[in-house]
Amino acid sequence: MSEWIKVLLLNFLVFPFLVQAQSSAALKKQQNQIRNEIKKLNSILHDIDVDKKKTDIQIIISQKKIGAREELIQSISNQVGVLDQQIVYQKTVIDSLSYQLNTLRDQYKKMVVHAYKNRNATDKLIFIFSSNDFNQAYKRIKYINEIGEFREHQVKQIEDASVRIREQIAVLENKKKDKVVLIEVKNLEKAALQKEEENLKHLYQEIQQNEKKIKADILAKQKEDQKLNEEIKRIIQREIEEAQRKAEEARKKKEEADRLAREKAIKEGKTPPPAPKKIDDVYKQTPEAKLLSDNFMANKGSLPWPVDKATVSVHFGNSKHPLYDLEIINNGINILTTRNSNVKCVFNGSVSAVIALPNGKNAVLVQHGDYFTLYSNLGSIKVKRNDVVKTGDVLGVVKTDEDGKTELHFELWQGKITQNPEAWLLRL
Repeated sequence: MSEWIKVLLLNFLVFPFLVQAQSSAALKKQQNQIRNEIKKLNSILHDIDVDKKKTDIQIIISQKKIGAREELIQSISNQVGVLDQQIVYQKTVIDSLSYQLNTLRDQYKKMVVHAYKNRNATDKLIFIFSSNDFNQAYKRIKYINEIGEFREHQVKQIEDASVRIREQIAVLENKKKDKVVLIEVKNLEKAALQKEEENLKHLYQEIQQNEKKIKADILAKQKEDQKLNEEIKRIIQREIEEAQRKAEEARKKKEEADRLAREKAIKEGKTPPPAPKKIDDVYKQTPEAKLLSDNFMANKGSLPWPVDKATVSVHFGNSKHPLYDLEIINNGINILTTRNSNVKCVFNGSVSAVIALPNGKNAVLVQHGDYFTLYSNLGSIKVKRNDVVKTGDVLGVVKTDEDGKTELHFELWQGKITQNPEAWLLRL
């Protein structure tokens, strides 16, 4: 068999296995990520359960856990499917090697039998000395040596094929063991899923007893959010007006400097510099502010999360409450985290305002050029207005409410327009 055919056959046999191995590795990575997410949700749920109060947020976390568990089970099923493919492939390889081994043995057997039957006629000395000349005798000696070498090569091929078969059988047995383990893990996850679904049913029943209070709390929170939203708009408008005032002052100073430069050039008989073009910007920024805005924009999709352990409980925009016939209007995202979590600034900027909210809560508004980030539902505050902050600086600590919920409200604005923060933050 020529070398290029061997290489082609090897690639044909090995490539599917490499693809399956890559797929299996990706599935294992996915499963680890899901398990980490479930672990994080359990940690948050444990913090809430400490207070022994049943709230709608427990429903949301439990639903997320069930969704993650279902995704984990599906991923394990997919991995079992990959193992099934690998087992079939392994059996095919063993069958192919077994056929090759049997063919080699048959060929060797026929060669030995032929050599035995013709041992007198092919006696080496007679065969060599019956040559017509020295050149023919040399060729016959070479031929006899090649037959011996070929026999040794056949024996070596048979031994190698036998070793490869044993190796492939060992790989096959390992794959079968892996499959058994995976099926056991899958069954355990199914049992955990069933238990979580039962707990969710009990939660629903207990929550319904407090439906009136929970609805009232939700409506009160929405009113609070509306007031905060108006305050944010007022502060942003103040910052924009301040930026415009500074820009206007800088423009007038530059115009006066240009005018004096032209008058001086005319008096000295020189060509005066051309008059600058007028720029009519609605919101003109200083060079430093523009650079900060550009850098912020360049980091879209890679901003760090404001807390270390983050699970989004309410997404950006309008949505239906998971339990009640209520519409949730959210200018940002709500992020569940663990008790005493530090809130960190997501980018360089300056503190525009520290806002006091009802029930001992606070909010911090940070400006990043034309962009603003809001961190609300903080207990203790570590900064004050006009402080310069950098990425990762601690702004405060998330407040844990009376129900045991530790939830940060995070918003991102471009000027007076709200943005979806999840489009700007690193993907979890």
